[in-house]
Amino acid sequence: MKIKKKKLFMVSVMIFSFFVISIISNYNSLENAKSACVENNKSPNIEQEFLAINWAVSCSEQCQAPFVSFLPLR
Repeated sequence: MKIKKKKLFMVSVMIFSFFVISIISNYNSLENAKSACVENNKSPNIEQEFLAINWAVSCSEQCQAPFVSFLPLR
């Protein structure tokens, strides 16, 4: 009976570890995709669900405000 409990515990730990590693890896991929947009001078548009398991990133051009000078023209 002890061997069955130990085996069940080890399988549970392995499954839990797999889920934790996959969530961390997926979140890291999301951060890399966002930083790639920023590096290319674009703004990331993120659609994300719970725990970053299902996500999509699209890069769009940044809207830049026109330059306004408050100095008088001569």
